[in-house]
Order: sequence, then C-alpha cells, then structure tokens
Amino acid sequence: MRDNLGVLLMEEADGVIAVQLFADPVDGLARFDNYIGTEGKLQRARYLNIVGDKVEMKVKDLPVKDESTGAFRLGEGWVKIEEDKKP
Repeated sequence: MRDNLGVLLMEEADGVIAVQLFADPVDGLARFDNYIGTEGKLQRARYLNIVGDKVEMKVKDLPVKDESTGAFRLGEGWVKIEEDKKP
C-alpha cells in the first residue's frame, strides 16, 4: 500500500466532479498550484495530500484573476502584459 497519495477534485458549476490521482503528491500539488482556470467557467479545485493517516487539503475557486495588468489568452489562461518602458 502507498504511504503518500495526491487527489485532485475539480468541481464544475453544474455539479460534475472530475477526480485525478497522483502517485507523486509533490507533482500533484505543483499542478494544483499552477491551475488558474478558464475565464467564464466557474470551478472549484480541491487538492488532498494523503500521508499515512493524515490528510492535508487546499481549496481554490477558479478562475483565479490576477489584479495586475494582464489578460486571458485563449488556450493559455491569464498572462501578464508588460508595460512599455519609456526612457
């Protein structure tokens, strides 16, 4: 039996839930941290890190919007727009 396991739960606004399992919980957590979602598509992500008999959970609502200057780029998500640097 595994001592460590990562579980990613993606919940859609209509109630549909997708489950993804990670044999490497560190890799799963890195993927969870990088999810920003898609504009106009409401989701909630939960990441469960199971270590022995303990469970750690992280939750975030998607899409994540960066308040800095930027925009959503189709297929990539949120991208930062660099301001012109004038001399």
